[in-house]
Amino acid sequence: MSQKISVIIPTRNRANFLPKTLNSILNQTLSPYEIIVIDNGSTDNTLEILKTDYKNSVITITNKGNYSPGAGRNLGLQIATGDYIQFFDSDDLMTKNKFETQVEILEKNSEKQAVYCPYVMASEEENGNWKQLSPVLQYKKTKISYSKMIKGFFTIIPSFLFRAEIIKKTGNWREDIFAYEDFDYLFRMFNNNLQVLQNNKSCVFYRVHGNQITGNTFNNKQRDIDKVKCLLQILNTNKNKLSSFEKLTLKTMIHRVEDNENKTNISKIKFTATDLYLRIENKINRIITHSDWQIAHSPEQNPNVFQNYMKLL
Repeated sequence: MSQKISVIIPTRNRANFLPKTLNSILNQTLSPYEIIVIDNGSTDNTLEILKTDYKNSVITITNKGNYSPGAGRNLGLQIATGDYIQFFDSDDLMTKNKFETQVEILEKNSEKQAVYCPYVMASEEENGNWKQLSPVLQYKKTKISYSKMIKGFFTIIPSFLFRAEIIKKTGNWREDIFAYEDFDYLFRMFNNNLQVLQNNKSCVFYRVHGNQITGNTFNNKQRDIDKVKCLLQILNTNKNKLSSFEKLTLKTMIHRVEDNENKTNISKIKFTATDLYLRIENKINRIITHSDWQIAHSPEQNPNVFQNYMKLL
Protein backbone atom coordinates (compact mmCIF):
# COMPACT_ATOMS: atom_id res chain seq x y z
CA MET A 1 0.00 0.00 0.00
CA SER A 2 1.23 3.50 -0.83
CA GLN A 3 2.64 5.65 1.97
CA LYS A 4 2.74 8.96 0.10
CA ILE A 5 2.08 11.81 2.54
CA SER A 6 1.45 15.37 1.36
CA VAL A 7 2.04 18.01 4.01
CA ILE A 8 0.28 21.36 3.53
CA ILE A 9 1.46 24.37 5.54
CA PRO A 10 0.14 27.93 5.12
CA THR A 11 2.47 30.52 6.64
CA ARG A 12 2.86 34.25 7.13
CA ASN A 13 5.82 35.96 8.79
CA ARG A 14 7.07 32.81 10.51
CA ALA A 15 10.81 33.09 9.79
CA ASN A 16 11.57 32.61 13.50
CA PHE A 17 9.45 29.45 13.79
CA LEU A 18 9.17 27.80 10.38
CA PRO A 19 12.66 26.17 10.25
CA LYS A 20 12.03 24.09 13.40
CA THR A 21 8.60 23.16 12.13
CA LEU A 22 9.97 21.99 8.78
CA ASN A 23 12.84 20.13 10.43
CA SER A 24 10.42 18.22 12.67
CA ILE A 25 8.65 17.08 9.49
CA LEU A 26 11.79 16.34 7.49
CA ASN A 27 13.20 14.30 10.40
CA GLN A 28 10.22 11.94 10.51
CA THR A 29 11.03 8.23 10.69
CA LEU A 30 8.68 7.90 7.71
CA SER A 31 9.60 10.66 5.29
CA PRO A 32 6.83 12.73 3.71
CA TYR A 33 6.35 12.48 -0.05
CA GLU A 34 6.02 16.25 -0.44
CA ILE A 35 5.89 19.36 1.74
CA ILE A 36 3.87 22.23 0.29
CA VAL A 37 4.32 25.61 1.96
CA ILE A 38 1.97 28.43 0.96
CA ASP A 39 3.31 31.88 1.80
CA ASN A 40 0.47 34.24 2.63
CA GLY A 41 2.15 37.56 1.94
CA SER A 42 5.07 37.41 4.38
CA THR A 43 6.98 40.66 4.87
CA ASP A 44 9.87 39.12 6.83
CA ASN A 45 12.48 36.74 5.36
CA THR A 46 10.23 33.67 5.35
CA LEU A 47 10.38 33.36 1.56
CA GLU A 48 14.15 33.77 1.56
CA ILE A 49 14.54 30.91 4.02
CA LEU A 50 12.26 28.68 1.96
CA LYS A 51 14.06 29.41 -1.30
CA THR A 52 17.57 28.95 0.11
CA ASP A 53 17.64 26.55 3.07
CA TYR A 54 14.71 24.41 1.89
CA LYS A 55 14.72 24.84 -1.89
CA ASN A 56 15.31 21.11 -2.50
CA SER A 57 12.92 19.76 0.11
CA VAL A 58 9.89 22.06 0.04
CA ILE A 59 7.46 23.15 -2.67
CA THR A 60 6.83 26.87 -2.15
CA ILE A 61 3.70 28.60 -3.40
CA THR A 62 3.31 32.36 -3.20
CA ASN A 63 -0.30 33.25 -2.49
CA LYS A 64 -1.20 36.45 -4.33
CA GLY A 65 -4.81 36.60 -3.26
CA ASN A 66 -6.82 35.69 -0.16
CA TYR A 67 -4.47 35.30 2.84
CA SER A 68 -6.85 33.35 5.06
CA PRO A 69 -5.56 29.99 6.39
CA GLY A 70 -8.30 28.17 4.48
CA ALA A 71 -7.35 29.80 1.18
CA GLY A 72 -3.73 28.75 1.67
CA ARG A 73 -4.71 25.16 2.39
CA ASN A 74 -6.95 25.10 -0.68
CA LEU A 75 -4.00 26.19 -2.83
CA GLY A 76 -1.96 23.35 -1.37
CA LEU A 77 -4.72 20.84 -2.08
CA GLN A 78 -4.74 21.86 -5.74
CA ILE A 79 -1.28 20.37 -6.26
CA ALA A 80 -1.07 17.74 -3.49
CA THR A 81 -0.63 14.23 -4.91
CA GLY A 82 -0.28 12.14 -1.74
CA ASP A 83 -2.57 9.35 -0.60
CA TYR A 84 -2.53 10.92 2.86
CA ILE A 85 -2.94 14.60 3.72
CA GLN A 86 -1.31 16.29 6.70
CA PHE A 87 -2.45 19.86 7.40
CA PHE A 88 0.08 21.54 9.67
CA ASP A 89 0.71 24.96 11.17
CA SER A 90 3.98 26.75 10.53
CA ASP A 91 4.79 27.29 14.22
CA ASP A 92 4.06 23.83 15.64
CA LEU A 93 6.15 20.65 15.97
CA MET A 94 5.44 16.93 15.70
CA THR A 95 7.25 14.05 17.35
CA LYS A 96 9.46 12.24 14.85
CA ASN A 97 7.28 9.10 14.82
CA LYS A 98 3.97 10.75 13.90
CA PHE A 99 3.81 9.67 10.26
CA GLU A 100 5.12 6.17 10.87
CA THR A 101 2.70 5.34 13.67
CA GLN A 102 -0.33 6.95 12.04
CA VAL A 103 0.17 5.43 8.59
CA GLU A 104 0.66 2.03 10.21
CA ILE A 105 -2.72 2.35 11.92
CA LEU A 106 -4.53 3.45 8.77
CA GLU A 107 -3.02 0.64 6.73
CA LYS A 108 -4.31 -1.86 9.27
CA ASN A 109 -7.78 -0.27 9.34
CA SER A 110 -8.84 0.30 5.75
CA GLU A 111 -12.37 1.35 6.78
CA LYS A 112 -11.07 4.38 8.71
CA GLN A 113 -10.38 7.71 7.03
CA ALA A 114 -8.23 9.42 9.67
CA VAL A 115 -6.21 8.98 12.82
CA TYR A 116 -5.33 11.60 15.41
CA CYS A 117 -2.81 11.88 18.23
CA PRO A 118 -2.60 13.93 21.45
CA TYR A 119 -1.40 17.51 21.51
CA VAL A 120 0.03 19.74 24.20
CA MET A 121 0.28 23.51 24.50
CA ALA A 122 3.88 24.46 25.24
CA SER A 123 6.29 27.36 24.87
CA GLU A 124 9.95 27.21 23.94
CA GLU A 125 12.24 29.04 26.36
CA GLU A 126 15.43 30.90 25.46
CA ASN A 127 17.60 27.98 26.61
CA GLY A 128 15.82 25.66 24.15
CA ASN A 129 13.81 23.81 26.80
CA TRP A 130 10.06 23.40 26.52
CA LYS A 131 7.59 24.55 29.16
CA GLN A 132 4.34 22.63 29.41
CA LEU A 133 1.37 25.03 29.57
CA SER A 134 -1.55 22.60 29.62
CA PRO A 135 -2.26 18.92 30.23
CA VAL A 136 -1.53 16.61 27.32
CA LEU A 137 -4.91 16.59 25.57
CA GLN A 138 -6.63 13.72 23.74
CA TYR A 139 -4.27 11.27 25.43
CA LYS A 140 -6.91 8.63 26.06
CA LYS A 141 -9.20 7.10 23.48
CA THR A 142 -12.57 8.80 23.26
CA LYS A 143 -15.32 8.64 20.67
CA ILE A 144 -15.69 11.98 18.95
CA SER A 145 -18.53 13.21 16.76
CA TYR A 146 -20.17 16.36 15.47
CA SER A 147 -22.65 16.10 18.39
CA LYS A 148 -19.78 16.49 20.85
CA MET A 149 -18.33 19.34 18.79
CA ILE A 150 -21.60 21.22 19.12
CA LYS A 151 -21.18 21.01 22.90
CA GLY A 152 -17.64 22.38 22.77
CA PHE A 153 -15.36 19.46 21.94
CA PHE A 154 -12.44 20.09 19.61
CA THR A 155 -8.98 18.79 18.81
CA ILE A 156 -6.48 20.52 16.57
CA ILE A 157 -6.34 19.68 12.86
CA PRO A 158 -2.51 19.19 12.84
CA SER A 159 -2.89 16.17 15.14
CA PHE A 160 -4.79 14.32 12.35
CA LEU A 161 -3.54 12.40 9.35
CA PHE A 162 -6.29 12.10 6.72
CA ARG A 163 -6.79 9.84 3.76
CA ALA A 164 -7.01 11.96 0.61
CA GLU A 165 -10.45 10.49 -0.13
CA ILE A 166 -12.14 12.13 2.87
CA ILE A 167 -10.58 15.48 1.93
CA LYS A 168 -12.03 15.24 -1.58
CA LYS A 169 -15.40 14.29 -0.13
CA THR A 170 -15.37 17.23 2.31
CA GLY A 171 -14.33 19.80 -0.28
CA ASN A 172 -12.54 23.11 0.14
CA TRP A 173 -11.86 25.02 3.33
CA ARG A 174 -13.81 28.18 4.05
CA GLU A 175 -11.89 31.23 2.85
CA ASP A 176 -14.04 33.98 4.37
CA ILE A 177 -12.90 33.50 7.99
CA PHE A 178 -9.50 33.56 9.71
CA ALA A 179 -10.59 31.83 12.91
CA TYR A 180 -12.75 28.72 13.47
CA GLU A 181 -12.19 27.59 9.90
CA ASP A 182 -10.67 24.42 11.37
CA PHE A 183 -13.74 23.83 13.57
CA ASP A 184 -15.93 24.23 10.48
CA TYR A 185 -13.82 21.81 8.43
CA LEU A 186 -13.70 19.11 11.08
CA PHE A 187 -17.44 19.44 11.71
CA ARG A 188 -18.16 18.95 8.00
CA MET A 189 -15.97 15.85 8.04
CA PHE A 190 -17.88 14.29 10.91
CA ASN A 191 -21.10 15.28 9.18
CA ASN A 192 -19.80 13.19 6.26
CA ASN A 193 -19.48 10.20 8.61
CA LEU A 194 -15.74 10.53 9.20
CA GLN A 195 -14.44 7.30 10.73
CA VAL A 196 -11.45 8.09 12.91
CA LEU A 197 -9.08 6.34 15.29
CA GLN A 198 -6.90 7.70 18.09
CA ASN A 199 -3.37 6.69 19.00
CA ASN A 200 -1.10 8.24 21.64
CA LYS A 201 2.29 6.99 20.44
CA SER A 202 2.99 10.40 18.86
CA CYS A 203 2.17 13.98 19.80
CA VAL A 204 1.90 17.49 18.35
CA PHE A 205 3.44 20.40 20.22
CA TYR A 206 1.11 23.40 19.87
CA ARG A 207 3.64 26.18 20.23
CA VAL A 208 2.33 29.13 22.25
CA HIS A 209 3.95 32.48 21.55
CA GLY A 210 3.07 36.15 21.17
CA ASN A 211 2.58 36.22 17.43
CA GLN A 212 -0.21 33.76 16.75
CA ILE A 213 -2.79 34.59 14.12
CA THR A 214 -5.74 33.93 16.44
CA GLY A 215 -3.90 35.31 19.48
CA ASN A 216 -2.29 38.67 19.97
CA THR A 217 -2.17 39.51 16.25
CA PHE A 218 -5.86 38.83 15.64
CA ASN A 219 -8.59 41.23 16.68
CA ASN A 220 -10.81 39.70 19.39
CA LYS A 221 -13.92 41.23 17.83
CA GLN A 222 -13.12 39.70 14.45
CA ARG A 223 -12.48 36.32 16.06
CA ASP A 224 -15.91 36.45 17.69
CA ILE A 225 -17.49 37.46 14.37
CA ASP A 226 -15.84 34.47 12.69
CA LYS A 227 -17.09 32.15 15.42
CA VAL A 228 -20.65 33.35 14.98
CA LYS A 229 -20.34 32.94 11.19
CA CYS A 230 -19.10 29.39 11.67
CA LEU A 231 -21.82 28.38 14.14
CA LEU A 232 -24.58 30.02 12.11
CA GLN A 233 -23.42 28.15 9.00
CA ILE A 234 -23.55 24.86 10.91
CA LEU A 235 -27.00 25.68 12.28
CA ASN A 236 -28.49 26.81 8.98
CA THR A 237 -27.12 24.02 6.79
CA ASN A 238 -27.85 21.11 9.12
CA LYS A 239 -31.39 21.81 10.31
CA ASN A 240 -32.68 18.46 9.10
CA LYS A 241 -29.88 16.51 10.81
CA LEU A 242 -29.65 18.28 14.16
CA SER A 243 -31.78 17.35 17.13
CA SER A 244 -33.81 20.02 18.92
CA PHE A 245 -31.28 20.03 21.75
CA GLU A 246 -28.36 20.41 19.34
CA LYS A 247 -30.07 23.39 17.70
CA LEU A 248 -30.68 24.96 21.11
CA THR A 249 -27.04 24.33 22.04
CA LEU A 250 -25.77 26.10 18.91
CA LYS A 251 -28.10 29.04 19.50
CA THR A 252 -26.88 29.24 23.09
CA MET A 253 -23.24 29.30 22.00
CA ILE A 254 -24.01 32.05 19.47
CA HIS A 255 -25.78 34.14 22.11
CA ARG A 256 -22.85 33.72 24.50
CA VAL A 257 -20.45 35.13 21.93
CA GLU A 258 -22.80 38.00 21.14
CA ASP A 259 -23.31 38.78 24.85
CA ASN A 260 -19.55 38.76 25.39
CA GLU A 261 -18.97 41.03 22.39
CA ASN A 262 -21.66 43.43 23.62
CA LYS A 263 -20.16 43.21 27.11
CA THR A 264 -23.56 42.40 28.54
CA ASN A 265 -23.66 42.62 32.33
CA ILE A 266 -23.71 39.02 33.57
CA SER A 267 -26.44 39.90 36.08
CA LYS A 268 -28.74 41.00 33.24
CA ILE A 269 -28.42 37.87 31.14
CA LYS A 270 -31.47 35.63 31.21
CA PHE A 271 -30.06 32.11 31.18
CA THR A 272 -32.09 29.54 29.30
CA ALA A 273 -32.55 26.00 30.58
CA THR A 274 -30.13 24.81 27.87
CA ASP A 275 -27.49 27.31 28.94
CA LEU A 276 -27.78 26.32 32.59
CA TYR A 277 -27.55 22.63 31.67
CA LEU A 278 -24.40 23.18 29.60
CA ARG A 279 -22.78 25.26 32.32
CA ILE A 280 -23.52 22.66 34.98
CA GLU A 281 -22.25 19.87 32.73
CA ASN A 282 -19.07 21.84 32.06
CA LYS A 283 -18.54 22.41 35.77
CA ILE A 284 -18.96 18.69 36.51
CA ASN A 285 -16.45 17.87 33.76
CA ARG A 286 -13.88 20.21 35.28
CA ILE A 287 -14.32 18.62 38.70
CA ILE A 288 -13.88 15.11 37.27
CA THR A 289 -10.80 15.99 35.19
CA HIS A 290 -9.28 18.32 37.82
CA SER A 291 -8.64 20.78 35.00
CA ASP A 292 -10.34 23.34 32.76
CA TRP A 293 -11.01 20.64 30.17
CA GLN A 294 -13.95 18.39 29.46
CA ILE A 295 -13.82 14.63 29.79
CA ALA A 296 -14.00 14.36 26.00
CA HIS A 297 -10.70 16.23 25.78
CA SER A 298 -9.13 13.43 27.89
CA PRO A 299 -6.49 15.57 29.65
CA GLU A 300 -3.42 13.75 30.99
CA GLN A 301 -1.74 15.61 33.87
CA ASN A 302 1.20 13.25 34.51
CA PRO A 303 4.36 15.30 33.74
CA ASN A 304 6.21 12.15 32.68
CA VAL A 305 3.94 11.87 29.65
CA PHE A 306 5.07 15.30 28.45
CA GLN A 307 8.71 14.46 29.12
CA ASN A 308 8.45 11.23 27.14
CA TYR A 309 7.05 13.11 24.16
CA MET A 310 9.85 15.65 24.42
CA LYS A 311 12.34 12.84 23.90
CA LEU A 312 10.65 12.11 20.58
CA LEU A 313 11.04 15.61 19.16
